[in-house]
Amino acid sequence: SAAQLSTQAGIEIPQLVMVCPGTPEDFEKLQADIAAHPFANHITLLPQQADLSSAYKDADVFALASLWEARAYVIVEALSYGTPVVGYDIDGSAEAVDSGKSGLLVPLGDEKAFAQALVKLLSNRDLASEYGSYGASEMMRRFSMDTMIDGLLSVYSHVHNK
Repeated sequence: SAAQLSTQAGIEIPQLVMVCPGTPEDFEKLQADIAAHPFANHITLLPQQADLSSAYKDADVFALASLWEARAYVIVEALSYGTPVVGYDIDGSAEAVDSGKSGLLVPLGDEKAFAQALVKLLSNRDLASEYGSYGASEMMRRFSMDTMIDGLLSVYSHVHNK
């Protein structure tokens, strides 16, 4: 059982809350897959959400196991709420996460490293809090409305002066 495994391994299995970004059919399939998993009582699946702000605020860690991201908007959102991130070191994620400062990025497809990164942040609240604070301040610095407008005006000014 999950309780026996956690006792034998000396680890606490966290409560996971996942949001299904897909269709109602995807939600039902994922719900069935979770129900068949040995750790099912540790996993709560929520259907697609229009507003994830409370989920970001309540999360200890945001994990994105995506194998490809052009623009990792959900990572920027999570970081802006002060939630540290664990993900694969891919283009969109690497653009948003300063690995070792706002979260941890691991080599693409390395599931063991991904799990170890999650355990590292879930078992060290101070480190997770430090990463979350850094991430929130960086997202404000890099992606605030003023910063975005200033960048856009700079591009327009540069083009106009050519």
